[in-house]
Amino acid sequence: MSEISVKIIAMSELSTYLGWRERIHPTKSQTIRGILSEIAQNDGKFRELVYNPTNGRFSEWVVILINGIDMKQRNGLDTPVFNNTEIECFYPFEGG
Repeated sequence: MSEISVKIIAMSELSTYLGWRERIHPTKSQTIRGILSEIAQNDGKFRELVYNPTNGRFSEWVVILINGIDMKQRNGLDTPVFNNTEIECFYPFEGG
């Protein structure tokens, strides 16, 4: 299995809370779950706000798009990833 690179983008308020907006993440993982787990292992804020691999909990407040499509419309955390996949994480907005 060869290494690929994916781009992780934290949008809107989430980028403020995490302290970063964009990262290139080299990985041998083949799913969103694997990539999010790797990031969470090294980033406590990400683990707290987005995904905790220890208990398998994904924040209900964060939307994740994979190349512009909501991961829930694909295979969720088991969605496969490929080289140059873009993963966007953000808090949805509601207005009134």
